[in-house]
Amino acid sequence: MRTTISYFVSILFILGMSTALKSQAYISKTYGLGYSAGEGQGGSFIFERKLENSTGGIGDFGIGALVNIRGQEIEQGDRTEIILATRLSYHPHFISHPKFDIYGFVALGVGFDDVNNDRSYMGPREEVQTQFTAWGLGAGVHYQIYKSIGVFAEGSYGVGAVTVGLAWRVD
Repeated sequence: MRTTISYFVSILFILGMSTALKSQAYISKTYGLGYSAGEGQGGSFIFERKLENSTGGIGDFGIGALVNIRGQEIEQGDRTEIILATRLSYHPHFISHPKFDIYGFVALGVGFDDVNNDRSYMGPREEVQTQFTAWGLGAGVHYQIYKSIGVFAEGSYGVGAVTVGLAWRVD
């Protein structure tokens, strides 16, 4: 529990610092909601503040958070995994198209794993909960369909596997 509280305080600090940087670089906010598949299936919510023009023209940095919730049926019952992580991203300017964005990211946070062995017909039924350090490396593409609505796809190792969904951008 103490780790979880420390983690959320850290996210609030980082998001507060990105707001303080607003005078130095243009900040856009992106919210994403997607379907995630890997070890199980579920949904992801992603929030990012992108510091545009933060590297002098070679790319942009982003900072944000992700929540990933996946469920999986296993032999003994059901497994639910929840990941809360901070994301740092880099958006290089390889392609100079205003609607297309390629990016890479790293994520670090906390995960909760809950296994409910409700299919055990012999012996006691039990629930096992564990907490772990969640991390990930990934890359993604984002295409802006309209001014504020776009689609995205990400592949990652650690926190996701494959995520596709809709994104809302607030300038």
